[in-house]
Formats: sequence, C-alpha cells, structure tokens
Amino acid sequence: MAPATLDIFEALHSQVLQIHVRWAQFLALFTVSDERMKFLSAAAPGFFRLIYDTFRDDAFISLSRLTDRSQTLGRDNLTLVTLVEAAEASGNASLAVPARALLDKLLAVVPGIRTWRNQWLAHTDLQSALSPTPLPGIRVQRGHIDQALELVRELMALFSRNFSREPYDYLTIVVMGDAEAFVRALQSP
Repeated sequence: MAPATLDIFEALHSQVLQIHVRWAQFLALFTVSDERMKFLSAAAPGFFRLIYDTFRDDAFISLSRLTDRSQTLGRDNLTLVTLVEAAEASGNASLAVPARALLDKLLAVVPGIRTWRNQWLAHTDLQSALSPTPLPGIRVQRGHIDQALELVRELMALFSRNFSREPYDYLTIVVMGDAEAFVRALQSP
C-alpha cells in the first residue's frame, strides 16, 4: 500500500526544516554585510572558506534529494516529486494541479545544483576532476538556492493549507547558539 499524501508531507517537513536551518546559518555568516565578510576573512580565512563550502554543498545535496525522482532502483524515495505524485494519484485536482505547477518551476531552477551534486559531490566525475575548473559550464549562484527554497516553501504551504493547517514559517526558525551568537562571541573583546 502506498503511503498517504499526509504521511509523505509530514516526513518531508523535517527535511525541509533542516535545510532551512542550515541555510539560515550560511546567510547569517556570509551575507549580512561586507564588514562581516572582512571580519571573518581576517579572523580565520581557511576555516570560514571550509564552512562556506560545507554549507553550500549541503544545500546542493539537500535540494537535490528533495527534487530526486520518486523511485531509484525500484525503491521509493522521500522527495517532493513523491509528494506531488501522491497528490496526483489521490485524484484531488485542486491540490495536484497547482502542486505540479510549483514542482515544475522548482525542477526548472535546480538543474545546475543537481549536476553539481551528481558529478562533483555525490561522486566525482573523472573528466570534471581532471579539468582546471570543475564543471566549467555549470554556474550556480546563491540566488538559485534562494529561489529553489522559496518554491519549496510555497509547495509545502500549499499542502499545509490542503490539510487545513497553518503553513509553517521556515524563515523565522530560532536556533539557540546559532551563527549570529558565534559571530558576536568572536567580536567581543
């Protein structure tokens, strides 16, 4: 028996929440101001470059997982594609039609992100590894991640409303001892 749409939605919520928590830390560290970037670069440039790359790569992997096909090698995956396909199979057109439209928009935003995950992060494509610049034709900017996350939030909100729930506010997550607290601690004398 296939899992119910609500069960898939609830399981995806924690995945969506986790990527938002981690991406919020990236934004807090690296996009607040030029002064913060100069401060972090002066304090420990190698360390903060590693943190930058790790958070970016995590976003690539997480968004790729969320947008993977519903099945791989005959096994079901927990993805937004699975969620939308479950809505379509339920016959609820008032949910399935707008959900498919949002998913299609999301899938149009993530090809570069997915290519990085598939050819560089999940395993290393030999030709890319031997190239002076890995994946030279693939350009992913922070805006692609922000846009993808916005579409993920819209999709999750659509399902929340369908289940007569208030959409979760993934943008105002409070994490005790977060990146802001870390920077304040670094800056204090």
